[in-house]
Amino acid sequence: MDSQPPTPPRIPPAPRQRLGKGWIIGLSAVGAVVVTGFVLVVVAGFLLVRSGLQLVTDQVREDIQANPVILEQIGTIEEIELQIMASNLHPGDDVFVFKLTGSKDAGKLTAKVVTVDADTEQVNWGKLRVKSTGETWDLFPDQGPRPPAAD
Repeated sequence: MDSQPPTPPRIPPAPRQRLGKGWIIGLSAVGAVVVTGFVLVVVAGFLLVRSGLQLVTDQVREDIQANPVILEQIGTIEEIELQIMASNLHPGDDVFVFKLTGSKDAGKLTAKVVTVDADTEQVNWGKLRVKSTGETWDLFPDQGPRPPAAD
């Protein structure tokens, strides 16, 4: 007689656990935090770049305000706005395009802007296209490009 050990009783498999609502809520919260963080970084970067470009625009305004061509054609500058797309499309390095509105007229200034120091941007050369007449004027007709300002 062969004696075989008794077969152990069959153990039923553990019941499958379903993911509860808490898991889904937790995953959604992590996703929301990641998306919010990304949006905050993008907004902060945009504001930083915009602030820097506004600083350059203000310094350019200060530099060209007393230019005889600007005074004669545009008058006192009332508004100056950097045209980012036009500036990016211009082939020259450090060339910016500004929309000017003055007491006499309006126009578009295409100018090479040179950094003199941390607080000073200077227009090295520029061309002003007057809106009402379509005429183009050199900002510095007698001297060519300006040398950087001395400290």
